Amino acid sequence: MTDELPDRVTLRSNPLETALLLIAVAAVSYLIISRIPPEDQGARTVVLVVSFLIAAFAAATSLRQLKVDRDGFSEGNLFGCVRHAWRDCSPFEVSTGGGRVQVNSIRATTSAGEIRLRTRYGRSLDEIAALMNRFRARALDASRENRA
Repeated sequence: MTDELPDRVTLRSNPLETALLLIAVAAVSYLIISRIPPEDQGARTVVLVVSFLIAAFAAATSLRQLKVDRDGFSEGNLFGCVRHAWRDCSPFEVSTGGGRVQVNSIRATTSAGEIRLRTRYGRSLDEIAALMNRFRARALDASRENRA
């Protein structure tokens, strides 16, 4: 089963989610600007510039990428990524967060703490957890064979 895996898989976040986020920022900006009197162009310009900066930052951080290979995985965005080795991770599982808002995520634990994947990458959480666990199992099996 694990022999069918490719050497590397790259998953990208869904651009539709980013587009919806930008539409929401634009709608809120419009509502704010529409409440400012037309003769106060300075305030309108400030709101427009701040809204643009918020939208650009939100878009840049929401465009995420997950790279999975034989040695480990990395998750990141335009500002950087974090790399983890398979030997440092527990099996991945889908979890439901506590509190008033139920946030489903994929998590694993390492010696440095808990890892939570930050997006679904256009797939179900179960599919991503299964993919991660298959890569992890292959890497751990290969390391056991190398020791033997």
